[in-house]
Amino acid sequence: MSRTVWPAPDRSRLLDVDGVRVFVTDVGPLDAAAPPLVLLHDVLGCGHGFAQLLESVAPQRRYLAIDLPGCGESDRPDPDRADGYRVEWLARMLAGALDAADIARCELLGQGFGALVAMTFAAAAPHRVSRLVACGVPRDGAHVAHELRLAGLPAIGTRAFARAYRRADLERTLRRFRAAPQTLDPLTLDVYWDRLGRAGGVEATCAMLRELERAPELGDRFAPSGVSTVLLWGDRDVVGESARARWSEVLPAAAVIVVPGCGHAAVEERPAAVAEALGYGDAAPVVGAEPGSSAKDAVP
Repeated sequence: MSRTVWPAPDRSRLLDVDGVRVFVTDVGPLDAAAPPLVLLHDVLGCGHGFAQLLESVAPQRRYLAIDLPGCGESDRPDPDRADGYRVEWLARMLAGALDAADIARCELLGQGFGALVAMTFAAAAPHRVSRLVACGVPRDGAHVAHELRLAGLPAIGTRAFARAYRRADLERTLRRFRAAPQTLDPLTLDVYWDRLGRAGGVEATCAMLRELERAPELGDRFAPSGVSTVLLWGDRDVVGESARARWSEVLPAAAVIVVPGCGHAAVEERPAAVAEALGYGDAAPVVGAEPGSSAKDAVP
């Protein structure tokens, strides 16, 4: 696969949002006809996870991968200053980052926890979202049960996580997120582990893990937004069939795409297939699926 050659300089930078610095990878032309595509990562990760997707997309569009506050290269304010990293606070920070980047309307793609943030933003500001793609969106924290058991311990969760959680634990979870565990890039593991270990990283991550338990109420709140929505799944996603069925029930108008041969981290495991399925590459998009139907057989 050839690498995407960007027609404009890389504008990646830190944006100031209410005194919190938010890092954004920002590539592609500013004057593209299509709305910018904004990418939001999963818990335990950061914007680095979209690196391979950005090598698979057409260069005629603007793309922004945002490190959520608490993650990646962004600031990690204490949870008390960050409203406990509730998805509503993160959605407001996303709004501020888009304002700072001079983006009035965009397409949003969120992976896992990032999908919950994207959905919350879309519910609050549907006029700013041209399309929402929710990848592997959870209904609870079952797919990160080990991490959540530590983070959720009453009164001592964050300290327990900091003392007991090891690089091997993160590697095991990231491999379980993939249908083919060997597709985990060692550099990705190194980046995620390093960013988790930076000052404030564990506190922010534990708060986000606990927030996953609110997923059911967030979905019910999002349903009336009317934003054009795609639910994208790996056919071996660890969130399970029951979660997929429940999201299709909550969002019956959403188109459904199932990408074969990958798990929860579909965007990282099969980035070229995801880009093609969603119409981000040079090939014709497959996203003509009827609402509530599956485009599984159409994705190579």
